[in-house]
Amino acid sequence: IMLLQQKGIYFVGAGSSANNAAKELIINHNGRTIAFLAYTSNEPFVGAVIATEKLAGSASFLELDNITSKIRCLRNTSDIICVSLHWGHEFYNYPSPDQIKIAHSLVDAGATHVICHHPHVVQGVENYNDAIIAYSLGNLFLPPIRSTFGRLEPRKSITKKFMILKTSINDSGHATVDFLGGKMEKDYTLKPFDQAGQARFVAEIKEISK
Repeated sequence: IMLLQQKGIYFVGAGSSANNAAKELIINHNGRTIAFLAYTSNEPFVGAVIATEKLAGSASFLELDNITSKIRCLRNTSDIICVSLHWGHEFYNYPSPDQIKIAHSLVDAGATHVICHHPHVVQGVENYNDAIIAYSLGNLFLPPIRSTFGRLEPRKSITKKFMILKTSINDSGHATVDFLGGKMEKDYTLKPFDQAGQARFVAEIKEISK
């Protein structure tokens, strides 16, 4: 965290204490105020280090009432509120009912974007109450992982896809989204799909988003 601060690099969702980790990041751009919040959990299938009063770590989304209260306050000063969530079961193409309920509650409180990651696969995108919810963006970077036996585990083909969202919000607050899909190459470069591959990717996202 100190290195990021020294280099002037924006970050959100982590800090030297629980209060610092949960602090919002505010950016002013083209006359609009954009607020960023980020959270994760220490649930067994995620296992993040959660910050406490005395321990550095990540902010937890399990204190949902506190988060929705903060979002409602930010709506008074921010045009766009983007909440990032690191959550979900690995290699599942669909979010759980609890995840959907949490995402909806964040939007109901005033979030305009809920952008999620961790399952290592691309999941669906929902337009809910004029907000965008992306349940998993897939992987922008994923090296091979060693098993507990020390063996290097090959990456599954489904983990090589990624999704980038381009969203637009009009003056009335209505959000629209375009998908850009691609594949992570062996050297970790991100290669967008060609025209035919992009059409298949968009069709796939629309199908799983139903």
